[in-house]
Amino acid sequence: MRQDTEFVRPDDWTMGHKVLYDLGFLGRYLHYAAGGRSGQKRIITSLACSDGHMAQRDLQEHLGITSGAISEVLAKVEADGLVERARSKEDGRQQEVRLTERGLELARTYAKERDRFEGECLACLTENEQDQLLGLLDHLVDHWKQIAQDACAANGREARA
Repeated sequence: MRQDTEFVRPDDWTMGHKVLYDLGFLGRYLHYAAGGRSGQKRIITSLACSDGHMAQRDLQEHLGITSGAISEVLAKVEADGLVERARSKEDGRQQEVRLTERGLELARTYAKERDRFEGECLACLTENEQDQLLGLLDHLVDHWKQIAQDACAANGREARA
């Protein structure tokens, strides 16, 4: 069987390929462990961090999801009795999303789970190693943001970060 030169077996990956593969694994792991981009956990904790309420449009922008997706998820969370929606008193065109007492209690539970998860995930690293890793990741994030800005500028768009 012929081996194409552009396809390389994992044993023969370059250092860069291994790093990007591992970052991809970590990203997927964190995404699923945290409940995805727009799941119940993220909505509940986002509201808790905003004094328990937020305009639906602001929540949508904060989560980086479409208006259809936020409406769908909020309908489920509202049906579970975790949030209430009402027209804003300041601007009747806006929907205000507010945590219920039950939603706030669940947000507290999620915060405890997050703290446990963070400790568990980083337990293999010393504080110094975590500091070094954070510095490297911040450096990489800054570089990738610049790549995104350059790509968007080349396409006549504004970068989202």
